[in-house]
Amino acid sequence: MDAPVAKGLFASEFAELEPAVVARVYTIWDGLAEFDPARSEEAVHWFLQELKDIIRSDDAVWLGVVRLNDGEAAERDHQIGWRTRAVVHLEWTDLKREVVAEAMKAQEQDGGVPSSIEMAKLAGHFRTIFLRELHDMETFVQTRHYQACFVPFDITDRLWCVFPVNADCEVAVILDRCGDHPRFNEKDRLLVSVIMRGLKWFHRQMLLAYGVTLGNNRLSARERSLLSQLLSDKTEKEIAVQLGLTLATVRSYTKALYGKFGVRGRAGLMALWLGGV
Repeated sequence: MDAPVAKGLFASEFAELEPAVVARVYTIWDGLAEFDPARSEEAVHWFLQELKDIIRSDDAVWLGVVRLNDGEAAERDHQIGWRTRAVVHLEWTDLKREVVAEAMKAQEQDGGVPSSIEMAKLAGHFRTIFLRELHDMETFVQTRHYQACFVPFDITDRLWCVFPVNADCEVAVILDRCGDHPRFNEKDRLLVSVIMRGLKWFHRQMLLAYGVTLGNNRLSARERSLLSQLLSDKTEKEIAVQLGLTLATVRSYTKALYGKFGVRGRAGLMALWLGGV
């Protein structure tokens, strides 16, 4: 598989956009900057909605991906050590949750997930790739993955944009078109590439918010709720009231959360957010 990897100069890519589109890109960047760290989940949903609208897709998904091993261990692994550790759909449904759960389980099986396997081969490179470039479609439509993950939602085209945040973590945005909507084209590829390239800080914060940087020790939903509160200016007592927990429980959970991130307190936690992963 020899899918194109978006390289090129960022400035030259940006210059190809129409002025009205450039203004919309600025709106997305500026809008995300208005969300403080305590509103990470709200921010990613806002971002996905904006991305869906500007690209004219029918769905948008954010993925946090981590490399759990490398070297010989990775060579023996069907996905070269890479695993999806966080999934955010713009609009969750029971069926989508079920499909995602099955796909996560499939990553641990011998066959793996076809798209994840192909993407892992290109790890470390910024890339924006069409479905038709990633797979031979005549073969792909016969796979169990296609029948389980594409057919139920009438997905007819997909566009991936993957951003390496560091050597062991990547963020992927998936955009889908359904039914008889037109396929993604080169203008769509360029636009999503430009938007994503300008948001490394945001991708980094989202990886932290979902605990992707922790590998298999990722955060539970309750830990994510606590984390967002700790990144605000609320006291522990106020956090306890907000979450409906006792003060002692909040302190216990907080200590464990600090341990997961390897920090000693809230100042260290905030420094981690501001300083990167």
